[in-house]
Amino acid sequence: MRISIVIPAFNSERFIGETMESILMQDYADYEVILSDGGSTDATVEIFRSFAVPATKIVSKADRGVPHALNRGFSLASGEVFCWLNSDDVYISKQALRLTAETFLDKQCHIAFGHCVTMNDAGLIAKRLYAYAPFGRSERKSTNIFTGSLFFSRRAWLDFGGFSEKYHYAFEYELTKYLLDHNRPALINEFLAAFRVMDSGLSSRFNNLMSKECDEIYSDRELSPPFTRMVERIAAQTLQGTLWPALKEKLITNKRAPLHWREISIP
Repeated sequence: MRISIVIPAFNSERFIGETMESILMQDYADYEVILSDGGSTDATVEIFRSFAVPATKIVSKADRGVPHALNRGFSLASGEVFCWLNSDDVYISKQALRLTAETFLDKQCHIAFGHCVTMNDAGLIAKRLYAYAPFGRSERKSTNIFTGSLFFSRRAWLDFGGFSEKYHYAFEYELTKYLLDHNRPALINEFLAAFRVMDSGLSSRFNNLMSKECDEIYSDRELSPPFTRMVERIAAQTLQGTLWPALKEKLITNKRAPLHWREISIP
């Protein structure tokens, strides 16, 4: 089962080497990497090429933003399962792709996701976040489903039809909402990837605009009271067996010595 990994990038020379390093450490070989670059003026493309991954595709020219770059990248994908990894994010499990392939084959699913961690610009792990599929329809942004730990079938992507490019900041929620609304998800109960939280990141710089776009994406749903959302979250995490680990993580996060993503002891 081939997995297509799309990397949207623009002037990403600082981190893309770590992204590629984390892909090459995988214990699963049937994958391709597609760089959808917005016409970088730095060494992004050269660094990407230097890793000499056998199955790679590169397109480097101006785009209309990340959603367009992703649409362009997935249009070149040949795999049965799709995913994307931002050019400053990494896989933290060497088994991430193998576990994904096994889950799709075993569960016959069209969407699967695992847990994630956050890290800073130096690559030090800050938080471990347990992902879950919403139990009700009111939960929106707080499911901890990070795109680096999210995998979906070719069919699911084609059914989705690609990003509308209407949303510049909350486009990932456009996809996850559609996938969760139309498919039964499978949980990969492992930490798979890390996303970098920095002041220069889109989600940090444009948090208010992202929230407004999320409101529009989820406008077909009533905004349930906080208590309802809390009950639905507890129910979902209980059913998926992640409630106690998530609570325990909240208690010990600030007591754990920070580790670099390369040092994190996750199989």
